[in-house]
Amino acid sequence: MANTKFLFVSFDGLIADAAWQVVKEGHEARFYIDNVEEREIANGFVPKSTDWRADLGWADIVVFDDVLGHGTMADELRRSGKLVVGGTPYSDRLEDDRAFGQDELKAAGVSIIPQANFESFDDAMAYVVANPNRYVIKPSGEAQNLKRLLFVGEEEDGRDVLQVLEDYKRAWSGRIREFQLQRRVMGVEVATGAFFNGKEFVPPICVNFEHKKLFPGDIGPSTGEMGTAMFWSEPNKVFNATLKKMEPAGGAALRRLHRHQLHREQQRHLPTRIHGALRLPDHQHSAGRVAHPVGRAVLQTRGRLDFSAPDAERVPGRRARRGAPVPVQR
Repeated sequence: MANTKFLFVSFDGLIADAAWQVVKEGHEARFYIDNVEEREIANGFVPKSTDWRADLGWADIVVFDDVLGHGTMADELRRSGKLVVGGTPYSDRLEDDRAFGQDELKAAGVSIIPQANFESFDDAMAYVVANPNRYVIKPSGEAQNLKRLLFVGEEEDGRDVLQVLEDYKRAWSGRIREFQLQRRVMGVEVATGAFFNGKEFVPPICVNFEHKKLFPGDIGPSTGEMGTAMFWSEPNKVFNATLKKMEPAGGAALRRLHRHQLHREQQRHLPTRIHGALRLPDHQHSAGRVAHPVGRAVLQTRGRLDFSAPDAERVPGRRARRGAPVPVQR
């Protein structure tokens, strides 16, 4: 690709690694971070933008790295004729609206864990009383980014969940407008992800194990992420049982939203990719193999650049043959 001007747009500076890779490969880049407290991220590595909308005329390609409205912004620019890498309103909703994500997985034939969605803490407490069990409290929407609000119940009768729901009703009812109670499943959490080219997921498949607890030994409060171990693979059993089944839904959504723009970007061989990760716990995990997957209901679909190694070869109209993709920090 000839020298190209990339404009990266981020709420919290999540795509610094990819922006730096662009600079190292000889392209021009500007990096906008909306959160004032995070704007020092990548200082000295990537030139910064103070107003991404003012820099739209400068940019050849605009890259969005998140949900919570980024998909809508990206789609508006696509419709105006701008070349964009990022999500869509559909992919935003998959991440932001847990109930919708669950419904889409179920419709695609993915096995999901029993769950119930609520807008009332009183209704949720009544549900736990009527159906005592271990539950996980998962806020939806913007509140889900406050990872300390995710609570994993330990008591078989749900007493601890009832206490936390009562506390949240008093302290967080203004922020948590919708949430999910998910049946807790014991096991190892495994993720599989891949880049989406508008029609299908493109290998290699990323298989990873994310660690969210603050302290070693899987103890302490949940965080956004404390570290992830991963490896790249050809399509495998976990991928075929989960993420692969979302291809028709993802392709249909993209065709509805921007059929002509997607075709234009593919013809110019731009890295139009959506990264999806389905996390699922499993009772039988051994030697890197997962048997009898028990699906959990979180499909995370975000816009991501698919940067390949310098020896990548892209063939018009065919799947690209690539080296190892550069991991993008999340």
